Amino acid sequence: MNASFQMKTPEISFSISPFDTTYLPQLEKLPPEEWQSNAYELFLHYDWQPWFLAYQCIVNEQLAGFGMLMIFDEFAWFGWILVAPPFRRKGLGTAITQRLIDEATSHGAKGFILTATDMGKPIYEKFGFTVDSNYLAFSLPHNYRSTYKKGTIRRATSNDLEIICDMDLQATGEQRKALIKSHLDDCFVYDDQKIEGFYMPSLGNGFIVACHKEAGITLLNYRCTTDKRAIVVPERNQDIVDYMRKKHFTEGFAIPRMTLGKRPDWRPSMIFSRAAGYLG
Repeated sequence: MNASFQMKTPEISFSISPFDTTYLPQLEKLPPEEWQSNAYELFLHYDWQPWFLAYQCIVNEQLAGFGMLMIFDEFAWFGWILVAPPFRRKGLGTAITQRLIDEATSHGAKGFILTATDMGKPIYEKFGFTVDSNYLAFSLPHNYRSTYKKGTIRRATSNDLEIICDMDLQATGEQRKALIKSHLDDCFVYDDQKIEGFYMPSLGNGFIVACHKEAGITLLNYRCTTDKRAIVVPERNQDIVDYMRKKHFTEGFAIPRMTLGKRPDWRPSMIFSRAAGYLG
């Protein structure tokens, strides 16, 4: 279903079609700054992957909207569902969401996942999406000193792939081996006689999964030695939420995680840093 669809609402005519990267300069300006996202990096990492699909909404040769999805077996993540300010409240967000649902379904997805902004949440609710839980955003304290247990973190090797994929499956409930493999060259593991966690700096904002609190916090502090961006965690991982509150991280906004259809059997207690709003 890669065709362009000409559509019309009472207020506007538009087309939705696979994304043309010549529109990247316009796309770069659409996401809110707090998303900590970069359109060029997104397409550099994923445009060549068969499980990544992106769509544009065009009005009079101008990028009016955008949406993308990532398909992992039975589950599809929707992300970057954006409409430029001059074109909002004209039905474009609804049309983009419907296109993503149709495309994901045609590729075999039975469950759909996304994180919602205040503006997008009412649109998703019309399709039947419900809030599964929330993510919480935290900013590092000023002059935060990051310390971690040295000697427990090393670079991952190809021999670690199956263990890392198994941990990712336990944490997310999604079959994402192709995604994990594509980031293995930039991956670190917590290895204290056996692998009990991993950190992927290049996967979104730095994805951390761990089997227990000590491994997760150690990897988080390792991340904080070089990456000062905000950290987003599942509210249901009480260990990391309590830790960051105790260490006086600045707690920001809550981000609803919404699902439609089949839900993955995930373990948020294993996620110590979410990758991104379009990946969990």
